[in-house]
Amino acid sequence: MDIKKIKWLKYQMHFKRFRNIHKFVTFKKVIVTLLSLIIALTAVILFSQNHSVRQQNALYKIQECNLVKNYTNCVKEYLKPLISNSGPGEILNYIKSNSIATPYNLNNNIECHDFAHILGSVAGEYTTDIATTLEKCGQDCYSGCYHGFFEGIQKNIKYKSVNLDNICITTDIGDNNKISGCLHALGHYYMELSSNRLVEGFDKCINLQTTVDFQKYCLSGAFMEAELRGENRQMPLTIPKLPTPETYKSFCTKFNEIISEYCLQEGGMYIYRMTLDPKISANFCIQDVRDADVVNCLHALGGFFHRKQPANYIEYLVHNCNLEDQKYSLSCLQGGAESISLGGQSVEELISMCIRKKVVDSEKCKSLSTK
Repeated sequence: MDIKKIKWLKYQMHFKRFRNIHKFVTFKKVIVTLLSLIIALTAVILFSQNHSVRQQNALYKIQECNLVKNYTNCVKEYLKPLISNSGPGEILNYIKSNSIATPYNLNNNIECHDFAHILGSVAGEYTTDIATTLEKCGQDCYSGCYHGFFEGIQKNIKYKSVNLDNICITTDIGDNNKISGCLHALGHYYMELSSNRLVEGFDKCINLQTTVDFQKYCLSGAFMEAELRGENRQMPLTIPKLPTPETYKSFCTKFNEIISEYCLQEGGMYIYRMTLDPKISANFCIQDVRDADVVNCLHALGGFFHRKQPANYIEYLVHNCNLEDQKYSLSCLQGGAESISLGGQSVEELISMCIRKKVVDSEKCKSLSTK
């Protein structure tokens, strides 16, 4: 046989042997890789399941805090390990959907707000990532989580010196509704930081690098905080304690144009807080010179009628929004309908009573479902 042919045959034989070895090694690598992936995936699943079980156990144990005098501190201890991973919004939804007992009636939006405030406070105090925490807060229960967050963040050592002025705007926390809820809570926070000095708190809101509409959400929180402090007599002489429309308007003109306008729009609501007289409050709004301000004032007042009368709010709202001018009645009802919707409730009963009592035309009553 030709020597060249023999060499060629030997070469082919060695090549086949090498190829078989290579195939075996490659196959082995594939098997090892697959096994590693299976082990890793199993570990992740088991960890997730264990985390879920730990979370469920901790959340059910929250019920034990119902018997403790300092409920908030007790809840904090259970939530600290969970709050950063799960987020306050998810925890709130879990507690509500599983009917875990709390001292708060979570079907009542005012009480739910107080409980969400606690969750937000824990989240703010122990967060290591502000953006993620705010994104996970959510708007449930009148944005109680955002309110609590700004209270808790003041105790967070990591963020003690961080400027939070534009945090609601620059952080990707979601849609405009979430941003407005965050800005409203920021207004409350500003008023606390300024020791309830109105001018200082309001100025912080209008200096935010955002639109006037968003600035007004901040103002709404600052103003509400001022009202609450005034109602609790913690702000003597800052806002007239027993205002007449004249003294209140005089008070509003002390500020710049944007704040003065907002102050007047909130006037009906504030006067109602002080006098508890819905007619005096509505008349204050109607006495305004500019029609747009009347509408905005009555809109805010209607929302407040709902929030302050949780037991019979439909009847109370319809009765007190029944004004001489249907245009103004509708503005008041729209504010109430918006507040009801934000609280996660249906406006159908409101529409039905609006039609029955003939507060406005039936078609206008039906339009409340779209507001």
